[in-house]
Amino acid sequence: MGASDGKFVLPLAAAGHRVPAIERDPFALHGGPVRLPDGTEARSAGLIERLKHRVGLLLEWQLGDVAFDFATWPDPPTFLEFEGPDEQSVRQAAEKASLDYTEARFGSVDAIYKSEASRDILAEPTLLFTDAVR
Repeated sequence: MGASDGKFVLPLAAAGHRVPAIERDPFALHGGPVRLPDGTEARSAGLIERLKHRVGLLLEWQLGDVAFDFATWPDPPTFLEFEGPDEQSVRQAAEKASLDYTEARFGSVDAIYKSEASRDILAEPTLLFTDAVR
């Protein structure tokens, strides 16, 4: 199977499946520029970068100084995380991506776990996908 940028093979691997995959395409491996619906240039992460984020499954895009991470962790629903040098750059990136900044929530992933899954992950010895098939 082709690994592509990891969008499909990484979630399968995280769910406990053995996923043999090969990828030779430079864009899929290293990422590169993409155009958003409003015509803005952004950057998509490649498979190599995504493998660095294996604690939770992160699919990352870069828009200027702001990183967008689609994060999948055990239990809470997949969410979009923004990281930028300041609030103004994050607000501008959200606007360019046609996202409503008023719906934003702030805090670390452990805060998301507390609010979405009623779990204190900092007190847990391990963090696993509970629905994984092994």
